[in-house]
Amino acid sequence: MSRATLGLIIGALIGLILVTLGFWKFLLIGFCALIGLVVTQLIDVSLIKGWLNQLLNRTERS
Repeated sequence: MSRATLGLIIGALIGLILVTLGFWKFLLIGFCALIGLVVTQLIDVSLIKGWLNQLLNRTERS
């Protein structure tokens, strides 16, 4: 898929969401997505991997 086609699809989806939900709800969704992005960038990935390994090791022993 070319970049132009991908841009067209993304633009059409954004326009559809904007028309369907309205401007303020669209901005709220974008703001929440931005917060999610920032939080995931700030969380230490190795910490999450450690938690998952502990969880999986506990379930395997049971």
